Amino acid sequence: MAEMQLQKLSKVHVYDITHKIAWQLKQMYGNDPVFIAYSKEMAQMRFKHVCSDIAHIIPPKQRADSRFMNLDILSDWGLKALNLLKTVDKTSKIFQRLEWIMEYKDFIIELGIANKMIGDIKTLIKTKGLSKQNLKKIKKMVGNHKGANGCKIKSLLDNIINFLNEVLRQLPKEKKVLCTSDIIESSFGKYKNYIAQNSMIGITDLSLCLAAFTNSLDFENMKNGLENTKINDLKRWSEKNIGETNLSRRKRFLKLNGV
Repeated sequence: MAEMQLQKLSKVHVYDITHKIAWQLKQMYGNDPVFIAYSKEMAQMRFKHVCSDIAHIIPPKQRADSRFMNLDILSDWGLKALNLLKTVDKTSKIFQRLEWIMEYKDFIIELGIANKMIGDIKTLIKTKGLSKQNLKKIKKMVGNHKGANGCKIKSLLDNIINFLNEVLRQLPKEKKVLCTSDIIESSFGKYKNYIAQNSMIGITDLSLCLAAFTNSLDFENMKNGLENTKINDLKRWSEKNIGETNLSRRKRFLKLNGV
């Protein structure tokens, strides 16, 4: 629906690269029997041994809602566990509890390579932006990586490159394209922390602080803001753009009913 509205407005919808790759990973691994089995084994081990004497080596908690945005959690632990098995005695309790992971060795290595490549691509796009030059760097990066030739990994990387190519094709006049929503997500995260102490307060003129999160807030900016912005200006803006909050409605309701 949102994309259709953007098309009507003649606007190009640029996906956040983290969410786009997570969607592609879900298509690839969501119904994969090996991935499902590996995830279940990790969850069962965590459940069984969370209060045991090997609790320090159990798998991390998996995020159900954003699992495919955090697949590095699964591969990183798996790779560390595989390395640990090389160093411990085969008769030890740790080896016995981790021995099951050897069945998934190839899959863990594949997942680790995929996450390494994905991390490098996202870092470049998020810090340098998407451009023809940076896309060439990504293609070279993928081509030079020895482990990127596995069937699934190659398919994933090809899909990512096709997505980036399509973004550039739709925005031919742009030298660099911002393919990440990290800045705005971080700003809203900070805003939520500000209002977390009072869940009834809702959205108020405090939402204007969002603009300050991405500002340098140097002396001149602070001085101009304090000298030129009046309380009445904030009240008028709030009345026009926000209206009455749940908290003010609650107060008015309780007052009217003599509570």
